[in-house]
Amino acid sequence: MISGDVKATGQEELLKAIDQIVEGMRGSAAMGRAVQSVTRGALAYAKQITHVITSGLQTAHRATIELTNEPRGVIFIDPSSVNPVGERPYIYGPKEHGKGGEHAFYARTVAEAGQALVVQGINEMVRGLPHGR
Repeated sequence: MISGDVKATGQEELLKAIDQIVEGMRGSAAMGRAVQSVTRGALAYAKQITHVITSGLQTAHRATIELTNEPRGVIFIDPSSVNPVGERPYIYGPKEHGKGGEHAFYARTVAEAGQALVVQGINEMVRGLPHGR
């Protein structure tokens, strides 16, 4: 058994520095590239794993990217999309996703690809940081 006091020092300063870096990146080209990269990657993955019967749901996935104020990307099912047999993926897509497991395309995207996409976005932001000497 090992005992003793372990004390972490500098954690508060580190968290403050990270907050400053993130705030400094807000609205930067690197932040925008990161948001775009992560959003496009998530969209592609969701399309890839969506079950295909008519391809309507698979092709109805869309993304919007907002780079002002709070940069973010949103993936959704296009409400105006209609599949080849006249049904709206916007209506039946949530039911398909709600079946869970392999049908849950957005939940699977987060679970299966989310970590790699976030790392990709972080790397994009780090590449945009000024390099000190």
